[in-house]
Amino acid sequence: MLTRKEMEIIRKMYEFLERGIEIVGPSMLAREFSMTRVSAYEFMKNLAKKKYLIHHKKKGFSLSEKGKKLGERIVRNHRVLEHFMFNMLKIDLEKACEYAKRLDIDIPEELIESLYDALGRPKCCPHGKPIPRCI
Repeated sequence: MLTRKEMEIIRKMYEFLERGIEIVGPSMLAREFSMTRVSAYEFMKNLAKKKYLIHHKKKGFSLSEKGKKLGERIVRNHRVLEHFMFNMLKIDLEKACEYAKRLDIDIPEELIESLYDALGRPKCCPHGKPIPRCI
């Protein structure tokens, strides 16, 4: 079982991967989460033990296939929720993003797929980022 923080780290690692950054060091993750480098390293080491990350000695960590699948699912959830809130509920984009971040980890896949269909199966979120397909 993963903690919320671990899932947020996997989400962030997937976002790095989307930007072409495959290997992430603890310092980079620490900056993203306003934590110490040591804390970031411990989180990453634990996620590697759980097979979500791969540790590349003296370089950093990358997502394993298991981590990529979970990261893709969380990012998909986020972008579908964000699209729904911004386009259907007319919530300000910044707030829609903030609210989606609170929900994207916990929302059932079935609900996301229903929303996705109801929205007409959009290709991108309001920021223009592609919505992963992962079905």
